[in-house]
Amino acid sequence: MVEVRVAFFILFLSTVIPEGYCAASACDTSISFGPTSVTIPIYDTANFTCEGTGNGLNWIIDSAPLTESIEQQRDISVTTSYEADVLSSVLTITGLPANDGLKIGCHLFFSNLTHFEQVFSNASNLTIRGISSVQDIQWSNDDQLLSWSPPSFYSGDLFPGGHAIIFESVTKVFNKSSQTFIVNLNVSIHSNQSCKYEVVARVNPDEGIEENTRTTEGDDEEEIFLYEMTGLRPCANYTASIKANENITEISFSTYNVQDLLVSTEGNGSVSVQCVFVSGSTADGCHVIFTDTSNGRTEHFNITGSGNSTLIPLSTSGVYNVTAYDISDNGHIVPWACVQPKNVNIAPGMLFISSTIDSVYSVFSTIIGTPMSRSPSPTDIIEETGSSILPGQKICDS
Repeated sequence: MVEVRVAFFILFLSTVIPEGYCAASACDTSISFGPTSVTIPIYDTANFTCEGTGNGLNWIIDSAPLTESIEQQRDISVTTSYEADVLSSVLTITGLPANDGLKIGCHLFFSNLTHFEQVFSNASNLTIRGISSVQDIQWSNDDQLLSWSPPSFYSGDLFPGGHAIIFESVTKVFNKSSQTFIVNLNVSIHSNQSCKYEVVARVNPDEGIEENTRTTEGDDEEEIFLYEMTGLRPCANYTASIKANENITEISFSTYNVQDLLVSTEGNGSVSVQCVFVSGSTADGCHVIFTDTSNGRTEHFNITGSGNSTLIPLSTSGVYNVTAYDISDNGHIVPWACVQPKNVNIAPGMLFISSTIDSVYSVFSTIIGTPMSRSPSPTDIIEETGSSILPGQKICDS
């Protein structure tokens, strides 16, 4: 039973029958229908009903009488009616994360100058299911980086092992000495258990590097876990996975941005070019090289933007191999291509003469004897993106 001191009885937050009136049924105070426990999805609404006899009715929220302040804090509204000696009240509440586990009851009473009688319902529970939205979403125009904070609430049924693994960011750094990538994956692990647990991280393929399997121990409600993977090859796809207790989160990533190149002629000597990026890429452009197959002459273009094609005017007719290169987040052109070159033929009658160059790209021409080297330059290439890692033995005791 919900316990409430007599002091709050003066808080008549609903319909109260005038003093002195005492129909037989009203004086015999009772609850005919009390609130029952409800489970709802996050941010949905739930209704709790209380019916009975008496001349006053109050709702009890976590053993305290409902006040205007509590109504505002927990997004509660109440509708109460009196008909045929029966008080009926409906409490409507929103499934806010803060309302999860709330105990809700009602209190009916009759009071006048000569008579006082009261009765309390059993406490019912409000249970919220689901996960709240991410918070503090911010976009940086300077480095084209999207960042956010993890959800503040998730219900226990989503993570039966008691742990939620949330992907935060991935950073890729090219190691000039080994000609491979070092990739750092950052995740946060939220636990609803007060115990130690094992976190195991793996990447597939692991490139035969034993150190790419990492094991650590966590015991806080929130752990920040940084997983470093070394020796990852350019132009490759990987899947990293983290296991905390019984929960596994996986995330796929690539050590490249451009996965395809779409090229077509437009009939006036210009060429339509579009770089297609891998899913989750934050790249905002690519570098395209047209190589004349007859003499090795090249024309270079930086194309900005993603998802749209760009018209490129070429200076001479001929057959060209078209190759696309990544532009890293620090502005360096990656000196190897991860997609096969495309072939395009510009006939003499198609040549288009233009005296201007569109602002979406820059162009310069050079005469070279050999194609561009496909080996990485000594310049470090750094890429960072923001928004998951595999099995370990459960050691978390209840």
